[in-house]
Amino acid sequence: MGPQMWLDRFRVINELKQPPATPILPQARSIRFQLDRPVFFVVDGHTYKGQSLNVSDSGLLAKCDRLPEIWTEGQLFLEAAEHHLQINARVARLQGNDVGFAFSIVTENDRACISLLIRSVLDRPLPSDD
Repeated sequence: MGPQMWLDRFRVINELKQPPATPILPQARSIRFQLDRPVFFVVDGHTYKGQSLNVSDSGLLAKCDRLPEIWTEGQLFLEAAEHHLQINARVARLQGNDVGFAFSIVTENDRACISLLIRSVLDRPLPSDD
């Protein structure tokens, strides 16, 4: 690439005020499983109550009575396979009353809780969006 091409490219990038697009390779979406259980998201003493809709190994979707702020980090509490689970999570998506929680695997306990949760719903996979 000659010097003029670099200057033209720099000028265009600068005008757009953003870096050039990097091609994103398609990634397989985690398998989602139906989950219909009460869920509680606790942040600094505030509790958000909801009903879970589905779960994958990367997160959980719930319909909540009140919406937490996006990117808020806290603790998810729910029951699965007769166990009381507590999982670190953050709010990754808000759409209507639906809240998408991304699991934050901080400890081995988080990993064990997520594994137990997924094992409790393996017989209820949801259709893929692909």
